[in-house]
Amino acid sequence: MDKELVRLKIITALENAEANWKKVEKLLKAKNEFRGFNESVELSSNIPGHPILELGKPKVGDYIAFVLDIRGSTDHLLIAISKDKADASQLERTLYETTSVITGIIMAIEEQGG
Repeated sequence: MDKELVRLKIITALENAEANWKKVEKLLKAKNEFRGFNESVELSSNIPGHPILELGKPKVGDYIAFVLDIRGSTDHLLIAISKDKADASQLERTLYETTSVITGIIMAIEEQGG
């Protein structure tokens, strides 16, 4: 895998994430609330035959799931950022870190043919 291409794609993804954050930051801070696992959540899906997935309503079918082991990530995110180095909330930081990780994973999957 071309490391420079990965770097450039991650930079582009982070720039997009930053632009999106600027659009929703005030709304998120004003609401100051986050969904819990007990609430009903519907997500659109690219899984053939399953256009919508609902939290708490498992689906049985023939498809492949990709699992990313991020054990220890909470410990990492709980480490405070020095205000001298960055002015980002924990939520904003989570968005940026997951954006870069997911972008790299997508590139690795694409390189291996799916």
